[in-house]
Amino acid sequence: MTGVQTCALPIYTKNQGQYVYPNSPLMNVGVRKALNKAINREELNKAFFSGKGEPLYNTPFHPTREGWNTDWEKNYKEAYGFDLRAAQQALADAGYGSGKQLEVNVLLAANDVVSNAQDMQEAVAGYWRAAGIKVNLVTMDPGQRIAADRDLKFDDHISLTSAFSDMFTGWQVYNSSIPPRFGAESWET
Repeated sequence: MTGVQTCALPIYTKNQGQYVYPNSPLMNVGVRKALNKAINREELNKAFFSGKGEPLYNTPFHPTREGWNTDWEKNYKEAYGFDLRAAQQALADAGYGSGKQLEVNVLLAANDVVSNAQDMQEAVAGYWRAAGIKVNLVTMDPGQRIAADRDLKFDDHISLTSAFSDMFTGWQVYNSSIPPRFGAESWET
């Protein structure tokens, strides 16, 4: 299945080890938890993959690969499983609610691996809206997107990605503070 990745928030050496957008709501672990808990992955799997998708509890690890930790699967439902009320509570705990609505930008993009990726991205946006999040759908030319990413222009943008990598490359790209990488970087656990 595809994963939710946040864009920006990188620490690059040209910024002397500082976050580019330290005040982005995506820096808040509670916000990221809410975004994850608002997504009904089982429904997405049925709708877009005819129920044949396999959950990835820690991309790019798989139970058949070295380094697999059974706790990832055991703890997944509580930490990330679909629970709209828990998502709304996580938003409230992070300071968002009726008086202050969380707003995020979803970068709609075609994906060579998932033919209906944009439909899936819009479905995820629908889940987030149901949780009370204001979602802006953003489309742009791939060249513009790459340039904006390189110039660190994304402050609270989210992209849905898929990857076919070995676990070491995947770990470097998605779970690392050393470029190249994606994802929110935070010292919070």
